Amino acid sequence: MFIRLHHVGLLVKDLNETKKLYCEQFGLKPGREFDLVKEDVRILNIPIGDSMIEVNQVINHDSGVGRYLAKHGDGLHHICLESDDLDADIKMMGALGFTLIKPVSESPNGVRVAWIHPKQVQGVLMELWENPKDQPDTSRT
Repeated sequence: MFIRLHHVGLLVKDLNETKKLYCEQFGLKPGREFDLVKEDVRILNIPIGDSMIEVNQVINHDSGVGRYLAKHGDGLHHICLESDDLDADIKMMGALGFTLIKPVSESPNGVRVAWIHPKQVQGVLMELWENPKDQPDTSRT
């Protein structure tokens, strides 16, 4: 079952400009910043309430995400819903006709994610997220 909005993902050319906007001008506190090399992005998490803004800066402009940024510019990239049972939710969504862009992937810390193409979700790329059952969500820290 989907239990909350985990994050809203932005795709930007300049992470520091975006950090200045949300943290200095809007008064939010920056969270963890790290490279996700396999996805060709540098990420800054900005917690807000029970969710967060995930700022993605392209680090490889020849990648798929780099080409997306070149075509669409800075802005909303995806919305992420957290699931307490990703396999069950994927099965339920499959029965409704939704298909995954690629197989479920798992990070070294046990987070599992899946992606649904924007054509199936009114133009919005949808990420589905499941935290490891035995660990708290540390993405906001």
